[in-house]
Amino acid sequence: MAAKLRRNRVRAAAVWLLAALLAAPAAAQAPQKLIVGDVSPLASSWPALIAQDKGFFAEEKLEVEFVYAGGTTAVIQQLVGGSLDLASTSFETAIRAVDGGAPIALIGSGMLVLPYFIMAAPAIRTAADMKGKSVMLAYAQNANSVFWRRWLKENGANPADIDEVFDGSTTNRYRALAAGSVQAALLLQPFDIVATDAGYRKLVSLGAYAPTFGFTAYAARRGWLDEHGEAVRGFLKAHKRAVAFLYDTAHRDESVAILVKETKIEPAIAAKNYELYLSTRPFNDSANIPAASVMGVIDVIRADLHDQSSGADKYVALKYLPD
Repeated sequence: MAAKLRRNRVRAAAVWLLAALLAAPAAAQAPQKLIVGDVSPLASSWPALIAQDKGFFAEEKLEVEFVYAGGTTAVIQQLVGGSLDLASTSFETAIRAVDGGAPIALIGSGMLVLPYFIMAAPAIRTAADMKGKSVMLAYAQNANSVFWRRWLKENGANPADIDEVFDGSTTNRYRALAAGSVQAALLLQPFDIVATDAGYRKLVSLGAYAPTFGFTAYAARRGWLDEHGEAVRGFLKAHKRAVAFLYDTAHRDESVAILVKETKIEPAIAAKNYELYLSTRPFNDSANIPAASVMGVIDVIRADLHDQSSGADKYVALKYLPD
């Protein structure tokens, strides 16, 4: 009886071991969950929207959840606090956070070309026309506000003669312009295109003042990076693939349809946005972060905002870039 009991136990153990071995490959293939923060689902996030929609993240064994925080500062705060694994934010916000002691690094670029425009009421044609009027910017002390004030001075206007109000959401800035609460506003795609179609005037391209000023990048906590390098590399690989997909005109209609679905904008606006990005190519198809793009931001922080920043190496961790 005891011998039979031992045999049954051996058989049970063998069955358990076989089941465990068979289950092991499936467990190894379980997707890595990544919580990724962004400001909002706008055209500047187009590659991420494509990578999600086309399953590029899934093919890298990633389950990506996007969380929208409404502003670059809020995204960084959530990243540092541990609510996010990765964050899509501005170079400027991340660099300032590092200078403030945040243990984060930029790991790959999203959009290198600054895509902001100051859109104005139809009657506003020159810098002088803004005297006594109101402009809505994102923040009082950031590079976009610096570039705006530079443009005013270079065109004979005094920034002190113009009322500045602030809101970190490009959606809210467009609403204020459309409602007549302000006469000019800092807008990002697709809202500058919407404003143009509604008769507003493109007063100035801030990107013209910042040819080497990096715009958006992905950031992560350094300690977290040490343990999730492969997941980060897979994420950036999917992003890189999505940029190539977007720039391939054979995928024009599908790319436009994805933007329409994810942002709820009109198809005609999305199509115009596509043509703009095809001509200006603001997304970096290598995901690399050029040192010049970091230093372009640092130079503004030092010269115009009077903060101290170091060289580019302090802010980046590029070993996770895909081949």
